Amino acid sequence: MMNTTPISVRLQSALLHLSIITWIPFTVFFKLLPLEVLGCAFKPLEGCSKVPLLPILILTNITLWILPFLSPLFTYLIWQMRKENLFVYNHGRESFYFQLKIAIVLFAFHFTILIFSLWVSSFKASLTLLLVVDLFILPIVAVSQLITAMIAIRTTLKGNYFYYSDYCSII
Repeated sequence: MMNTTPISVRLQSALLHLSIITWIPFTVFFKLLPLEVLGCAFKPLEGCSKVPLLPILILTNITLWILPFLSPLFTYLIWQMRKENLFVYNHGRESFYFQLKIAIVLFAFHFTILIFSLWVSSFKASLTLLLVVDLFILPIVAVSQLITAMIAIRTTLKGNYFYYSDYCSII
């Protein structure tokens, strides 16, 4: 059966799925920024007294809580600009809700770790723990989102509808 969806419409829909990874470059930048600070938190060295540890930890953690919400924002903007086509509308809706769920799950994960670690330890140690946990969790989330986006883009470019619930039944 021949697909009648124009290639320009398929590319617009693929862009909606590709926007799922917009937060990853920002996260990499903010994860590389505090590595020296993180080293000072665990093993204070000679130059560590000059580093304002707490403000950097707070800024980095707040930024990492907000960054996953960039993807749904970009998707929403593209979706609203191109929603007159039913094919783009369906892909935009599917991509937006999936990305919003991921962002909410990451936010809830951070909040739970913060509350638990504050219950057990100090504020500074809690923020440091969040950064260490993020060093392992965020790359896993990023790779899984990238793989899912590539599958979605491939399906979209073929002119078929993609449903995240078929591939990601956990969320």
